[in-house]
Parts: sequence; C-alpha cells; structure tokens
Amino acid sequence: IEAKMTKHRRMILAKRHESHLMYLVRLYCYHWKDYFFGALMTLAFVFFIFYSSDSRADTGYENAVACVALNIYHEAQFEPYDGRKAVAFVTLERTKKSGNDVCDVVFAKRQFSWTHRAMDGAKLRNDYVPKNTIRWRKAQYMARMSMSNSLSNPLPGATHYHASYVRPKWADNMRYLGKIGSHLFYSEP
Repeated sequence: IEAKMTKHRRMILAKRHESHLMYLVRLYCYHWKDYFFGALMTLAFVFFIFYSSDSRADTGYENAVACVALNIYHEAQFEPYDGRKAVAFVTLERTKKSGNDVCDVVFAKRQFSWTHRAMDGAKLRNDYVPKNTIRWRKAQYMARMSMSNSLSNPLPGATHYHASYVRPKWADNMRYLGKIGSHLFYSEP
C-alpha cells in the first residue's frame, strides 16, 4: 500500500509541476508582447551601455597602457617590484618631458634597448610579443597602476636607466639617483 501511495504522490507532484509550467507558458503566451518588448528594450539598453561607455572607446589610453606594459615586460620582467615600478615611471617621465604620446616615446629610435632590437622596419617582430602570461599580467597591472597615479615613484625625476653590467656614454652627463635591482637610474642635470 505504501508503494502505491508514494507512486501516487509522485504523480500528483509531477502533475502540479506540469500544470505550473503550463500556467507560466500560458501567461507568457498571453503577455508575449510585454515580455518581448521588455527583452528587446533590455538588450538595447545593454548594447548602448556596453558600447557607449566601454573603455574600448578610449583606445588611446589602452594603447598607452600596452606600450608601458611592453616596456616593463621587456626591460624589467625579472626585476623586483620597485624595479618594475621605476621603469614604468621612467617611461611616463619621458612622456611628460617630451610631450609626445607614450607609444611614440617607447618606440622612439634607440630609447629602450628592446625597442631598437625589436623594430623590423615599422613592425614589431613576433618574438617580442609577451609569451609568459604571468609576467605579462604583472606588467599590465603595473602599467595601469602607475598611469592612474596609484603608486608612488621610487625615484622621482628619473628619466634614464641602464643595466648595471653596461656603461653607456650618456651616463657620464647625467645625475645618478640610485640602483634598484640590476638597473642604475639617472635624471637629467
């Protein structure tokens, strides 16, 4: 008898569930215009918000972040946190002093060692595209934070740097500011 009762209960519950579902279907069919236009308006609103205020509309900022991040990645990916931060601020300081676009500063002739090796005519060679995802994301994060003034500059005024194992000619005419990681930082006199 209990087996028959549980089977009977299952049938009642299934019928209730089915009737509830059918009620919703009937309700939707009766008010389909309201639901359809509501859904259409929602999609239009989402589309408008997504494309009108999306950061992709400001491609100049995104390009600048990418250029600073590429410079951090290729010049200081193995440096400590402050070393990566200092390289980002040197890039931004040069941009401020020159009045040019960040990407113009990064890719100016013979400004950073990786760019004058990486340039093949006007195109960046594929072997300089970031391959290590973790270090690339760290570089992007550092670029965004330094560009939004969320970080403090470890060496204010630094406009140049070089690796400690080289001695470029221009370093003799600069004011030495300090060493972070394997880079020596300088400012213009």
